[in-house]
Amino acid sequence: LAWEFLYNESMVIRITGGSPCPGGGRHKAKIEFSCSNKSEGSPVYIETTKDCVHIFSWETTVACPTLVILLFIKINKMLQH
Repeated sequence: LAWEFLYNESMVIRITGGSPCPGGGRHKAKIEFSCSNKSEGSPVYIETTKDCVHIFSWETTVACPTLVILLFIKINKMLQH
């Protein structure tokens, strides 16, 4: 399980190591969270790519920026330069 913070202030969870994919490799999931007033919300299936990545979108108030998340994003940007 790997976390990735995108620079547009959305949060993504990538889940790897699933069952074998017919084309090779393994199934993966990508859940992109976005800030919304929909309380907890729930994941919405978007698509499955050719290389077995299952993509979901999840609008929720939990993904709205807080000072901690904004600080983490700023530090992450500084470390990458």
